[in-house]
Amino acid sequence: MVLTQNFSSAVVENSDQKLVFMTLRTGISAFRNSQKLKERVEITWPYIPNEKGQLSDHDAQLMEEMKEKFVPAVEKDKLGILTGLYTEPDKRTFVFYTRTAKIFGARLNECLKDMPLLPITLYVEIDPQWLEYDEMYEFMHSADPEAISETDTEFTSEETSELISEASPKASSKKTPKVSPKNAPERVSESGFETDSDEEFATASRPKS
Repeated sequence: MVLTQNFSSAVVENSDQKLVFMTLRTGISAFRNSQKLKERVEITWPYIPNEKGQLSDHDAQLMEEMKEKFVPAVEKDKLGILTGLYTEPDKRTFVFYTRTAKIFGARLNECLKDMPLLPITLYVEIDPQWLEYDEMYEFMHSADPEAISETDTEFTSEETSELISEASPKASSKKTPKVSPKNAPERVSESGFETDSDEEFATASRPKS
């Protein structure tokens, strides 16, 4: 299976009538159909927008650094793949599907060990049918039927923020779901991973040793 870098994007409204910039990875049906990536991990990063309502340069740089460090590390052996991003006015959420959240969390810690403590939280859910992916697809397609295509497009943090600020006249009346699903399973905590066994899941927002 070949993992391409095809991304499609659209701007929609969430349930609070705020604009959300959604980016969805396309051309990954083979990974979905393999039934190997059954766990969804969402990494949410809150931020304080600047006076223009956009990501600050500092936050944008940190987000890009985290992405550059972690995404290649988790995708090199197909432990997990980045399938989408939600960028809201006060937070960004990276959505992954993975074989195992436990190893995913450990690898995230290893990749970020040289970075400062980050304000990120992780949410895990068993989602073998990729329901979140389907939901994201439907919202994007409803907002802009031409948005979902096999294009090789990827946006930087700055470009994403500018698009959110400028997209108001084009925004769809469709509402997106909350970034974190309403019914979180018991095995997940807001700040990290929990498990039914005696072993601890790795947490992502850990201080440097």
